[in-house]
Amino acid sequence: MAINFVIRTLACSDAQRVMELNAQLGYDADVRQIRVRLDRLGWEPAHHLMGVEGPGGLVAFAHFFERPSIEKGFDMVIQSLVVDVTLRGVSAACLWSG
Repeated sequence: MAINFVIRTLACSDAQRVMELNAQLGYDADVRQIRVRLDRLGWEPAHHLMGVEGPGGLVAFAHFFERPSIEKGFDMVIQSLVVDVTLRGVSAACLWSG
């Protein structure tokens, strides 16, 4: 059975789940702090906040941003890439094959 995932922009309403995913990596912040961070970064045009939605809700998220420099031009920096512990190390072939 294939699992359908949807990639979408994160919203402040994702704060609770983002907090839970962050806690899996040892990053502790309360829901209010996460909501403030999501709101602030959401207004930054060079920053991108993406989530991966599975059947049970948000299972992963990424925060990346554009970093211009004189010597290299423009780079993209992956600041955060967090995947639910239950899906880490799972092959994409296992998720999408029947």
